[in-house]
Amino acid sequence: MKASQRLVKCGNRVLEAQRLKVPFLVVDIAKMQDGRWIVIECNDAQESGYTGIVPQLLWRQVLQAIPPTEHSGNGG
Repeated sequence: MKASQRLVKCGNRVLEAQRLKVPFLVVDIAKMQDGRWIVIECNDAQESGYTGIVPQLLWRQVLQAIPPTEHSGNGG
């Protein structure tokens, strides 16, 4: 499935979640070897959860991987 098809499918999931009044979606993402980020899939909340890692450790690593911006750390 092409990336554009996955995005359309994800968008459809968002519409489905709105119709069913699901409070949030889980979006699985991955970084490709060439550095691009892609959406793997979208699921409703029943598919969420942490497997094999402490949530705080996971989010600390995610935040450390995000490059700083000119607005980071200055309150806006």
